[in-house]
Amino acid sequence: MFFKVLYVLFLTCQLLYGSFYIGGVVTPRQLMTIVMFIACYRIGMIKLDKYWGLYLIFIIFYGMSSALTGYFSQYSRQLIGFYMTAYVAYQSTKVIVGKYKAEALIFYAFAAVGVFDAIVTIGQYLYMPWANDVVQVFHFEGSENLSEFQDFHESLEGYTVPGIVGDVMNGYFLPLACIFVWYNRNVMFRFLNFLLWSIVMVGLFFVQQRTGFATGIVASIFIMYQLLSNRMGFVAKTLFFIFTIIALSVFWIYGSEFVEESGSRYALGGDMSTRSDLYSRCIDYIFDNPWGGIFDCGNKVGMPHNLFLNAFIYGGYIGGLFVLYIIFEQFKICVRELIHINVRENFALLLVILAWFSFFICSLAHNLSIVTGDVHVWIFWAAIICLIERDAINSQTSLLSLKRR
Repeated sequence: MFFKVLYVLFLTCQLLYGSFYIGGVVTPRQLMTIVMFIACYRIGMIKLDKYWGLYLIFIIFYGMSSALTGYFSQYSRQLIGFYMTAYVAYQSTKVIVGKYKAEALIFYAFAAVGVFDAIVTIGQYLYMPWANDVVQVFHFEGSENLSEFQDFHESLEGYTVPGIVGDVMNGYFLPLACIFVWYNRNVMFRFLNFLLWSIVMVGLFFVQQRTGFATGIVASIFIMYQLLSNRMGFVAKTLFFIFTIIALSVFWIYGSEFVEESGSRYALGGDMSTRSDLYSRCIDYIFDNPWGGIFDCGNKVGMPHNLFLNAFIYGGYIGGLFVLYIIFEQFKICVRELIHINVRENFALLLVILAWFSFFICSLAHNLSIVTGDVHVWIFWAAIICLIERDAINSQTSLLSLKRR
């Protein structure tokens, strides 16, 4: 029970990304990482498996590239602040899901923080004073300038709304909340889940991140279909499909007109010239610097905003191949399980796999990913492998029971 309480506190601190200091020395995120590391050590969970063994090689090459380009001190801070935290999150999640079978804690934590974040995001977009007061507590990068920014702009149309986690992270996080708010132990379509999802979806729309919003919509439709299909026949499923297509078409036609008139960031979806130019310059950097150098690249070219480019710029050719192998293995397993999954019996696994895909898709257009040491990826992956192992054990147990009969 004590480990579960510590894990919920640890996970909440990671999700909030808060940087306010306790006693002027340490942040809650840093403090809970240290506490969870000690807790994992006491139960013998400080070890390396296949995935973290390969990941450690990538981290070493990332360190080499940073040292060669004169940025080893920045790498050291990243190593402690992000990669160490990701490792602790991975190991502690394996305990929570594998030993205690308490994956519901992950869903509830994400849902609770997600709904709160969505409400604050909506408040920020509508220029409600209380939203700025709340967000000042978390002190994410740029939060101090939000009120000042609003003083000089009539609206936030055309700008990413930060919520309580930051402008970039908000587009990653709320799609995950859109997925996890559907969790319930009975695997049913419930009004409460739909209500919470509606709040989060409105907040996600106001964030104005195109990739995140599209991911949230697709994942949500898939989940709703799976929940309703348990009680639907062929005709009802066909009608659901037709209704979904019509609803999306109407939203696209009338929503596009509204977006273009309002000046929202969604109206900029077709203008990819700036991003294409960035990708081209990053590719040139990779060819010119086989050992990589993300800090050097960031200063000279800019941050890549792409998972695969980041892999080779962070770890060089060799380190990049190691982390891409991990990504390929995770992708392959997630696709395989998604194809064969029994939603009724493995609803939790479905949600975590969709969360992994959501984060993966967002990382194709932004910087946060497994490459940057993001904690979310390793939480999802630990849950996925533990749930797969549990399902395999249950299947073997059922098979043995049938044979004995």
